[in-house]
Amino acid sequence: LSALSAAQPLLVADDLLVTANALAVTAGTLAATAGAGLAIGIRSLLGDTDGDYAVIALSAAIPYLVAAALAARFHRADLGPTHAQRQTGETAAQVLRGLIAGIRLIGSVRPVATAYAAITVHRICFGVWTVCAVLLYRNYLTGAGPFRAGLGGLAQVLAAVALGGGFAAFVTPAAFRRLGPVRWPAAMLATSAVLEIGLVLPYRPGLLVLSGLLLGFTAQAVKISVDTITQQDVPDAFRGRVFAIYDMLFNVALVVAAVLTAGAIPESGHSPLSVLVVGAGWAAVAAGYLIRSRRTTTSARRSRARD
Repeated sequence: LSALSAAQPLLVADDLLVTANALAVTAGTLAATAGAGLAIGIRSLLGDTDGDYAVIALSAAIPYLVAAALAARFHRADLGPTHAQRQTGETAAQVLRGLIAGIRLIGSVRPVATAYAAITVHRICFGVWTVCAVLLYRNYLTGAGPFRAGLGGLAQVLAAVALGGGFAAFVTPAAFRRLGPVRWPAAMLATSAVLEIGLVLPYRPGLLVLSGLLLGFTAQAVKISVDTITQQDVPDAFRGRVFAIYDMLFNVALVVAAVLTAGAIPESGHSPLSVLVVGAGWAAVAAGYLIRSRRTTTSARRSRARD
């Protein structure tokens, strides 16, 4: 995924980057949701023994092989690096030094550093919401009308998240260009805070599915925006390393969320205090991102004026 994001500017014009990111990120989310749905479908047909789960795991090899076949259609030089870069072999120590250089570059490019801090906290909040949703559907909620409990209800939430992400792919390119890389992500983070408290706190299946739809939208909008900021502000020579660090932060944040949830949330998943804390976290990161980004913009303008 790091290589995909780093190579995208070599294939897509700068003015189309946000649209390309919207398509790429959303395709990934939709595919992951489809995979989860297929796994649930296979489990319902087979059962839940160890052997059945082994069959589900082995079935994942099929799309991996298809993906490998599709990737093989690219010419060796299509996605980079350049011929000169390929001639230079790198040792493990050089790779490590390159990653350290990438971290230093992130620190020196304020818009990227601010965006990464924001999306890390955002991902922790979204991860806590996700784990709580799993616990709620497993141990707390009961079905109500068309909204189911258990695995079926969780599948409804996953489908809603994917649908919300699909809507974000259509809306974000125009909104990002119109509102810019500061106001649009900040608005999505602030909206997440309102959705968390307004839709999750009542603990009703229908509202939780709606929260999945809308939080899926905001989460995807933030991810598309940060991907685009990285591609626009990071030089090509560092882009691969920076995206590797970005992806690591993105995934570690989910693990942190799982650990926090396991230690602080009851098995039922019912914890109104955690909902308020997550909502406050989203509100705080929205305000922090907006203030920090505006300060960076003001400082850059003053620097250009002095020059």
